[in-house]
Amino acid sequence: MAEYVDRYDVGSLESTGRGMSDFELMKRIILDYMLRHKLLFAAEILLIFAKMLTVLAGPYIYKVTLDFYIRGTPTEDGKWLAAFMRLLAQNLSGALAPDTMSILLSAALIYVLISLAQWVVTSLQTYYIDKLGLIVIADIRADFFRHLGDLSQRFFEHGNTGRLVSRVTNDAEALKKLMSTGVIGLFADMVMAIAILVVMAYLNLRLTFVALLIAPILAFVSRVFQGWIKEAWRTARRNVAGLTGKVQDLMYGARVTKALNQEERSLRDFDEVNEQNMQSQIRAETVSVAFSGTVTVLSSIMTAAIWYLGGQQAIIGVKTLGELVAFSEYASSFFTPIQSLAMFYGEIQSALAGAERLFTVLGIEPEVVEAPDAVELVDVKGHLQFNDVTFSYVEGQPVLVDVSFEAYPGERLSIFGPTGAGKTSIINLLGRFYDPEKGSVEIDGVDLRKVKFRSLRRIVSIVLQEPYLFSGTIAFNLKFGRPEARRPPTRR
Repeated sequence: MAEYVDRYDVGSLESTGRGMSDFELMKRIILDYMLRHKLLFAAEILLIFAKMLTVLAGPYIYKVTLDFYIRGTPTEDGKWLAAFMRLLAQNLSGALAPDTMSILLSAALIYVLISLAQWVVTSLQTYYIDKLGLIVIADIRADFFRHLGDLSQRFFEHGNTGRLVSRVTNDAEALKKLMSTGVIGLFADMVMAIAILVVMAYLNLRLTFVALLIAPILAFVSRVFQGWIKEAWRTARRNVAGLTGKVQDLMYGARVTKALNQEERSLRDFDEVNEQNMQSQIRAETVSVAFSGTVTVLSSIMTAAIWYLGGQQAIIGVKTLGELVAFSEYASSFFTPIQSLAMFYGEIQSALAGAERLFTVLGIEPEVVEAPDAVELVDVKGHLQFNDVTFSYVEGQPVLVDVSFEAYPGERLSIFGPTGAGKTSIINLLGRFYDPEKGSVEIDGVDLRKVKFRSLRRIVSIVLQEPYLFSGTIAFNLKFGRPEARRPPTRR
């Protein structure tokens, strides 16, 4: 088998192109994983709307305080809050007609209470986002490891173990950022932006249209940067996997490296992979920072335009100063989700690239599967038959061709031959790590393809050429196949 290993192409697992869109990845994470925990997900949604209310309340307190008690330009929509401020001032001061300073103090107290509520809600939201994210990552890792157990032996013979380790560690870890700034964060930002936009339109429809002029420009800039950032982070994630694989290879092969005096060569190989990883990370970060800076500049220009045009309206008395201040605060809050998305867009793409790499492996179907009507082997005698078996690891390059033989119960059978003759392949077929292309392998007249895996591997014992010891005690390794095994009683 060994001579065919290097000919097997697994390059598709490290493809440079995106096979799944951002929407498909988000949808799968939400439907397959986040909605497994409906109560936690619902609590997070409620906290998002609670935070939205606290964010909207702050600038409105500015508006009413300025218009009613500083500038003396009251508006109809703020009467209820102004009356509440006056009532609170009456209770705090004990006077039926509180002065302006007492009312301003009550307004400040209301603002502080709103800020405290916002802090509590934000803290809870962050906590539950992190909790849900960690639970989702644990679920994905569990599914990934469970799926690896279901995959056929061919995948492990030719796959790069280091790259798989990178997927279940580095790529899964990158998903934590996706939980906060990606799935839930994106929804929270959309809810906040829509709510703020509605309030802005209510306060000043003309300035709202001016503020929205940035939308087409921002959409164009985002479109240009999107492809660059997406590809840059996908390349970065791939190079992280390559670095992990190289480290594992060099560590596992340390004895061979020393024996052949190839330390300098190994160091050069590692430096090359390490340099590629560093450069790809720098490129990805550079593109992400450029995008964030561009969005910041555009939002600053729009804020200046709002103050210029809104200031003119306030001077001529069309709008009040309180409305201008509140509108400016809302505009800044409106651009905050956009700036936040811009700032973390690169990290989101990094997480999505990691998610795709995980889902790519989860989407691989095992070649050897248990039949729906598989049976248990009972009262096994041990009559083994290979009937005209043909098998190959690579199509068109057969290892076994029409092989037939029998082994009877109690009989010892030795198979020998040169490397690549098919000795290991026969054992792999007997353990049903692979299925023959033609013919059948039978035990007591039952085709192994009709036998349950657990039943077959309970009666077939295989001693590998290169035994592997798991971390743990000697007893753990001895009992790995039969944890329930007990030491036989001592004979006296």
